[in-house]
Amino acid sequence: MSFKLRLVVYFLIASIIPLVIAGSLTLNQTVNRAEDQVVSQLESIVDVQESRINESVDRYLEQASLITSRNFLRQLVSEVVEKDGKGVDQELAGINTILNDARNSVNDIKNIAVYSLDEELIATTNAEYIRSDTDLLRPQSEKTHIVANLFRDKDNILRARIVGPLIYNKKTIAIVEIVASASPIISITEDYTGLGDTGEIVLARLNTNGDALFITPLRFDSEAALNRVIVKEDVNKPIISVVYGGDRTFRASGTMDYRDKPVLAAGRYIESLGWGLVVKIDRAEAIEATNQIATSFALISVAAISASIVFAVYSANLVTNPLDRLRKVANKISEGEFSKGVGIHSNDEIGELAAAFNTMANHVATTYEELEHKVAERTEEIKEIQRKTEVKLDDSEKLNVIMTNRELKMIELKKQIKELEQQLKQAKAKK
Repeated sequence: MSFKLRLVVYFLIASIIPLVIAGSLTLNQTVNRAEDQVVSQLESIVDVQESRINESVDRYLEQASLITSRNFLRQLVSEVVEKDGKGVDQELAGINTILNDARNSVNDIKNIAVYSLDEELIATTNAEYIRSDTDLLRPQSEKTHIVANLFRDKDNILRARIVGPLIYNKKTIAIVEIVASASPIISITEDYTGLGDTGEIVLARLNTNGDALFITPLRFDSEAALNRVIVKEDVNKPIISVVYGGDRTFRASGTMDYRDKPVLAAGRYIESLGWGLVVKIDRAEAIEATNQIATSFALISVAAISASIVFAVYSANLVTNPLDRLRKVANKISEGEFSKGVGIHSNDEIGELAAAFNTMANHVATTYEELEHKVAERTEEIKEIQRKTEVKLDDSEKLNVIMTNRELKMIELKKQIKELEQQLKQAKAKK
């Protein structure tokens, strides 16, 4: 990797990493603040809706109390009970008249029925609502009325059942059951004010298996009432925690609704009814504004990174271009070209380095010239020595030739003398 590229990479790392960290922290804080605001809003809504539900229930109970407080009704029912239902046609006619009058006086009431303590029907305003089951018929207290449950009638319309004691002479003589429209409750759960496109209000109670049974229609499932169930094992769903008595907020990342969508939620347990109330909204919608912020941040980051790359390349060029010039001049100097100077005249460290390099190059050039001069002088001295040496060698060679010739003549002379001696010996031998 070249020095220039390393500079660019180091600069980008030094500039981008802090930008990413700061942006991530800012975005995370923004998301947390958005969630805090949404959860706070959900808590406000759930408190308001809990109050509205309690007010609706109180109206139901007030209507029941008005009916059961009618003295003539209590007297007639007491007579029917005392006579064990025998010979009470007149009393029953009076009871039916009172019940029909009470039903007609309140639009939301669909039926009023009176049962004995043995849960035998005494009178009713509408036989269609005679119950085939007896669960939850008797109120928990003989002195109070309760909203027993919500149910669907034969036309599959959601109704509310209110039961309460009929007291005469401080003694409970019968049970009154009122079937009323569930519209006041449904209108509350279908009020999505402040809940955007995905928020909703859900009501549920425990069924016999301990699961959460929705008792009103859902925004995304109109047939959910008394049909749709969340099993008790789905503890990541807020309604399960709430129907088991928990009042809390839900913002953990694994919090899901009945659609398995991540949500933020707030819940309240309505103890008097045994109902769980949850107000929720999809997490995606809750932090939608932060998604826009994230998009803006991403665009700003891309622009910042692009600017950082341009600036990094520009800055790297400011450093590496003068260094590249120095390198080229240094190569020329290594080839013996000392006339090339570094044309950098900036008033910074690079300029100072270039000036020092030029000074060094001048010193090198001067030194080189002096060295060449000394080499030339020394060469001349060597040549003179060689010349003188050659002259001496010539004289020595001539002397060697003379001596060699002399030696050769002496050898020849010795040879001739030896031959003469031999001839002399031979001559003496012949005599």
